[in-house]
Amino acid sequence: DNVKVAATTSAELVAKLSKRFPHASCIKDLDFYVFKKKTMLSNAGQMGQVPGPKGLGQVPGPKMEPIFAKITNEIKSVQMTQHQYEQYISAVKSCYEKLFLDMANDLDSMQRDYDSRLSNLENIVSNMVPGAFSKPCDYRLMALSSLTALSSAEYAQLVLIVGFA
Repeated sequence: DNVKVAATTSAELVAKLSKRFPHASCIKDLDFYVFKKKTMLSNAGQMGQVPGPKGLGQVPGPKMEPIFAKITNEIKSVQMTQHQYEQYISAVKSCYEKLFLDMANDLDSMQRDYDSRLSNLENIVSNMVPGAFSKPCDYRLMALSSLTALSSAEYAQLVLIVGFA
């Protein structure tokens, strides 16, 4: 039951992230066992192998002594598993690089919005209190006294520009 809740939570998290970050959808494709099945089938077809017991490839060719055939099959199996891990790690790296770039772009956008709001707020305060930023003073006290002097229309305009009440 806890696994089902965790899976639901993971799916919800991926869905939520996908709305904000376009490349977050690649996270749901990073289940290793599903990835392994896909690559095993495609690799078996490419290498001309016939699926054998336990999903291991049987190498067609001349008859060998049983021990050499077993060792050859084990080597091929290890090589295929290593290749699968390399492909999976490459897919994970690519996914997280894209997601990281999306997050960096989002953070940059938020910073630009913040800088713009701060600039607008500074302009409003400097228009309300001439020379407010030309000399050092206690900005908190100045801001409080300036806000109390605002009419309700000016306060509403300030809230719209700054984005919070």
